[in-house]
Parts: sequence; structure tokens; C-alpha cells
Amino acid sequence: MEHFFKKTIVNFKQGIGLIEIVVGVGIISISLIGIVVAFALHFRAANVNTEKIQEQYLLEEGVEALRYLRNVSWNSNIAPLSTSTTYHLPFIGTTWEATTTATTTLETFTLTFVFSDVFRRTVDDDIVASTSPDTKYLDTNIKHVTMSVLNMTRNEETSVETYLANLFNN
Repeated sequence: MEHFFKKTIVNFKQGIGLIEIVVGVGIISISLIGIVVAFALHFRAANVNTEKIQEQYLLEEGVEALRYLRNVSWNSNIAPLSTSTTYHLPFIGTTWEATTTATTTLETFTLTFVFSDVFRRTVDDDIVASTSPDTKYLDTNIKHVTMSVLNMTRNEETSVETYLANLFNN
């Protein structure tokens, strides 16, 4: 009987070794899967972040291009553009150009802008909405600009609003 008891204990110890191996392999597998998923999420977030930075740079560049066009000649480059019309800003030859023809930048983004009229309250010259009940007048030497970038891969649009003034009366 004593001999039988020893054999059972030995078999039980061999079974525990197999269970330890299976549990160890399971823990290592789950850890590796977690690391791979974490890296995949990191790279996806980094890609989205890179695109958002590119969008911000394009918006800034678009506003700077409009300032350049304003500095060259308000009367030739800005004043003739219609309000509520969507324009694109391609770099053609040696200069920027406002056009209604669609263009893409970096094969992923579309940069556009829209001008809106600016009204000023007659009493104090503050800018007011066109729907304001105050007595107001149209200021032809300033435009409200909405610059937008469409990310075609994510179908998301980011925009910024600013004013563009005829500083040089040209």
C-alpha cells in the first residue's frame, strides 16, 4: 500500500508541471497580444495626429496666402471675390491664386475658403452680424474669412475663422 501511495504522489507532481506550462504559455500569449494591440493603437493614433498637424499647417498657410494676396493688391485679388462662394488656393507658377476649381493638396486634403461681408454698427464702428437690428453699414475694406481643410481619407473638415482687412488701401 505504501508503494501505491508514493506512485500517486509522483504522478500528481508530474501533472502540476504540465498545468504550470499551460498557464505560463497562456500568460505569455495574453501579454504578447496586449503589447501588439498597444503598438497598433499607438501607430494609428500617431497617424491621425500627423494628419491633424498637417491640417493645422495647411489652414495657417491658407490664411497666410490670403494675406499675401491682400498685400499684393486688395483691389485686384480680394475685392473682386464674391461672398458665400467657395474658393480654392492653389499655388500656380510663382504665386497663389483664388479659384473655384477644386484642387487637392498632398493628395489627401482639400483647402478652401469662403468670404463673408462684414457690417459695422454706425454708432461705434463695432462689427455686428448682418441680422443685427442696429443701424449698420457694409465695410468694404474688411472680409470675414472661413478657411477649411477637408481630410478626404477620414472625411473630416477642420476650419478656422479670421478677418482680412485692406491695410494698404491698394
